[in-house]
Formats: sequence, C-alpha cells, structure tokens
Amino acid sequence: MIAATGLDLVKNASSFSAGQSGALAVGFAAAFIVAMLSIKFLLAYVRTRTFIAFGVYRIIAAALFFMLVG
Repeated sequence: MIAATGLDLVKNASSFSAGQSGALAVGFAAAFIVAMLSIKFLLAYVRTRTFIAFGVYRIIAAALFFMLVG
C-alpha cells in the first residue's frame, strides 16, 4: 500500500498544491495515530476478554441476513 500510494503521489505530484500537500500530511498522520491507538486498544481488549459475544453477534447477524434475503 505504501508503494502504491507513493507511486500515485509521484505520478500526480504536479496536480497537488501546497495546501493539499499539507492536508495530505495531516490526514496521513491522523490516520496513523488513530490506527496505532485502535490496535493498542483492541489488543488490550482481546487479552482480557473472550470472543464469545462476538461469535453470538455474528451468528445472529447471519441468521437475520439469511431470513431477509431468503
């Protein structure tokens, strides 16, 4: 993903203005920070809890989906 994004940025560098580059950098930094915090939270959550609630939720969601579609 990094290589594809880098290639796209290099190919389209002339279409970016200074303000857009700044917004892109801020967006990248914000996305990175949120992703790291999300991973940290989810790993801590998984260490202290089981996946039973998630499994029940998925079974109910699948049953509802098949009842609506079928």
